[in-house]
Amino acid sequence: LLGEGKGFYYIKYSEYSKRISPDTRTIGIITQPFSIAEGVQTRNIDQISQSGDRCRILVMGLVDHLRTRFPKASISIRNNGPDETKAMAFARMI
Repeated sequence: LLGEGKGFYYIKYSEYSKRISPDTRTIGIITQPFSIAEGVQTRNIDQISQSGDRCRILVMGLVDHLRTRFPKASISIRNNGPDETKAMAFARMI
């Protein structure tokens, strides 16, 4: 687990891909919106303007890694703003 204090802890991208079947055809990433303009920010740390930018960089880096490892898979990011809760996003993926 890597991090720089508050809010941004993550595992190496390779740890995600180790846990995904090579036959996977779809991958969904659930995150909250990257900015207040895109939807509700639920954590206090996310009220900082740089927080969404950092999150976007990390998620897009993960997407790039997954596209390289799983070129036949469709990869989507689920963070559709205030009209969709994280629970709803999980439910849509099932």
